[in-house]
Amino acid sequence: MSTLGGPRAADSGSGERPAEHRASKAQPHGRQPAPQLRAAREAAVEDENRLGHLLWETSSRLRLLAESAMSDTQLHHPSIGALQTIATQPGITVSQLARRALKSQQSVSQIVARLERLGYVERRLGSGRSVGLYITVAGTAALAAGNAQEASFEQQIELLLGRARYSQLRSLLQQTRALLIARADEHRPTDAAARRRHRRDGADRRR
Repeated sequence: MSTLGGPRAADSGSGERPAEHRASKAQPHGRQPAPQLRAAREAAVEDENRLGHLLWETSSRLRLLAESAMSDTQLHHPSIGALQTIATQPGITVSQLARRALKSQQSVSQIVARLERLGYVERRLGSGRSVGLYITVAGTAALAAGNAQEASFEQQIELLLGRARYSQLRSLLQQTRALLIARADEHRPTDAAARRRHRRDGADRRR
């Protein structure tokens, strides 16, 4: 009998600990071991500081601030960009607008539909079956007001960063944009190459 009056271990001479004690030392369900958790946290920090993530997060936070600053208007940042393009390129189609904005055609269609409901854009039948987009008189007035608000917001960002850092950041982004556009142009197939690939794909399908 145990001197403490409680149950003895299965074999006091074996050195085996009671099951209750072993369970208390077991790793809680779903929790990673300390070395793995530390490595995962270090990887997360490294990922957050990669250039692509920094650009994405900064752009997202900037967009949220811009939307908040323009909350009292009917236009938001993507709408102003679309309206500006339509104003400078009368007759542009939705698909062309999507390619220029680097967005999906579905998302651009939603923006254009909203601009139509506001009376800022109208569709007109163009050559062939194409339907072009044109800014209205009301749209021109709304665009001027939107541009003024965007300019005011830009000044707030410049004050936040300081003039020197603002100018440096803008210059670096302009240079990066130019380099990325040039890189994309290098990898874009020429019209002749595209036609050859189209003919080759057609021949493969007929076999």
